[in-house]
Amino acid sequence: MEPFQKTRRIANAGNLGLRTKMHVARIPHPALYANPRPNTVRPTASNQVNSARMGFFTSVKNAGAKAKLKGEIALLDREIQTRRHSLGVELYNLLQLTEHSKTVNIATPSIFHANESQIKIPYEACRADLRILQNEMEAKRLELERIAVNRERARPPRTNQERLEKAGSWMSDTGSEAKLQVELKMLERKMKSRKEKFGVDVCEHLDTLPSKTSESTAASRAMNKTDEKKKGSGRLGILTGGSKSPVSGVKSGIASQFSKLSKSEKEIQECLDRAKRDITFIENQKDLKNREIARLEESQV
Repeated sequence: MEPFQKTRRIANAGNLGLRTKMHVARIPHPALYANPRPNTVRPTASNQVNSARMGFFTSVKNAGAKAKLKGEIALLDREIQTRRHSLGVELYNLLQLTEHSKTVNIATPSIFHANESQIKIPYEACRADLRILQNEMEAKRLELERIAVNRERARPPRTNQERLEKAGSWMSDTGSEAKLQVELKMLERKMKSRKEKFGVDVCEHLDTLPSKTSESTAASRAMNKTDEKKKGSGRLGILTGGSKSPVSGVKSGIASQFSKLSKSEKEIQECLDRAKRDITFIENQKDLKNREIARLEESQV
């Protein structure tokens, strides 16, 4: 390599080094920080568009959540109605068993003597309607039996004319039987619907009917009151030979009341208690969903 070229490269390297040294960070003067400007962000068009977009997405999300909750509430309403219908069928069948077990023709269980308007009146109305439907069913069953007996008693045909007549009567009887079977199915459905309506009528007064739960709650309240009295009296009642706690009287009264019930009447009471618990549970779920809808509506305002 020639000496001139070597010297030139060294000079270029030196110039590069000088250039790198020249690039030094510039520090602003401290006086600039004496009165800083307030950090105010002016709303721009892009920020307004973003906020409007977020509000739109939030409203769409809340609308979807409300639609879902309303659908769930509709399903809960259907569950409540189904539970009322099943209560009517079960309760009517139990009342029928209780009535048939008694010697008196028209009687209701003793547990409902104090609740005539809630149970007895709807039950008797339902029983009268079902009796009419049962009479219609019996008439149609007798018609079916008559057709079957006439078919068995018919003599075998001997001539072609008798064969034709028998074929025509057979077709007519077959059509009548099919029609009667369909009518019987419709009557059975009507009977079930009437029992379900009886359940709806009973559920309107379900909270006012007696139950073991309400009686036990009353007993616990009486127990709490007695405990408070005991705390205030101290040992004075023991020294003076005070009377027994009224809680024992309440418990014994409840036990004697339910022990007097027959087996079928206890089943009726348990049926009502189950219906109360189930319907109350579903209604609590419905209330929670309604509160959630109200919260979503308040958040949009």
